[in-house]
Amino acid sequence: MGFRSRLAACWLMSVAIAGCGGEAVVRDAGAGAGGQGGATAGSSSSGSIGSSSGGGFDPAASAISSASGGIVDCSVAPDEHGFEIGVIGDGPPQRLPSGCGEDPLPLLQILGGGECAYSLAARACASPAGGAAIELSARSLLEPGTSDAARVRYRAGDGVDYEAADGQLVIEALGDVGAVARGRYAATVVSEADGATALSISGEFTLCRVPDGLPCP
Repeated sequence: MGFRSRLAACWLMSVAIAGCGGEAVVRDAGAGAGGQGGATAGSSSSGSIGSSSGGGFDPAASAISSASGGIVDCSVAPDEHGFEIGVIGDGPPQRLPSGCGEDPLPLLQILGGGECAYSLAARACASPAGGAAIELSARSLLEPGTSDAARVRYRAGDGVDYEAADGQLVIEALGDVGAVARGRYAATVVSEADGATALSISGEFTLCRVPDGLPCP
């Protein structure tokens, strides 16, 4: 089974389990999701992040969901901005400080197992309603280290989708579930619309590690 097919199968699993009534909550202490207030996220049943069925990058196609109602308390990020992924290289420097779609906050998750290879994935959006978004993933990067074969998917503020399969993803800190994860990335992403327009983007991230996704069947 191809990589896209495995991710699509996992996404379908997440949709089915999400119907069981779990919930994810963000405690807003005035800073909003990803701000200085503490945040909580439901234990995850998701096996994928974003769209894997073609038709462009849809950062809200799948969301971290709760199968059991369990809550993990994400530590307050000990810096000025809180949880976010930064983007340099597409106009002025950007901060993406929000969860995507129904994600409660910018997040990092370990995915896979079963028929799916293990991978690390992270994503953040400019706002839940839309705007710029980014998704980072790398197979077998399950602890601090570097991958030079990371998949980087970026949606610019104007809605154009870009992608690279050979980006660099560096994990500097990866604690237990509920801890802060830190790292950086760099990639030359190419427009999915014309296959030619390229952006060299990079940035650092501070994210909440949410519970691992369930294995693929």
